[in-house]
Amino acid sequence: MMDLSTTKLFHACFSGASLENVNFSENKSLKFTRFSEANLQKANFNNTKLHCANFKKANLEGATLKGADLTGADLTGADLKGTDFTNADLRNVDMTEDELLASGAILTGAKVNVGNHFKWKEL
Repeated sequence: MMDLSTTKLFHACFSGASLENVNFSENKSLKFTRFSEANLQKANFNNTKLHCANFKKANLEGATLKGADLTGADLTGADLKGTDFTNADLRNVDMTEDELLASGAILTGAKVNVGNHFKWKEL
């Protein structure tokens, strides 16, 4: 398993990359990183700060994002089957309720917005 937990990845581009089982946990330097259309199955993003990360159409099936801060992240069209967002901060994340719930993602304790633009509430 590749360990990128301490690697600074500002504005890194992993679009279309195969990153299965990669460890990004505890990384506070994944700002503006692009993971669009990447294979991130079973990747570990626990307690990671993902400021403005782009996960459009990425495969996050079985990935863990426990306690992650996804400020301004874009998960549009991402495969979230079995993705674990336990205690994650999903406020200001671009996704819809129907897509996320239909995928079987785990949202225990996740923080989400409620308002005109967001359908989420704290779970």
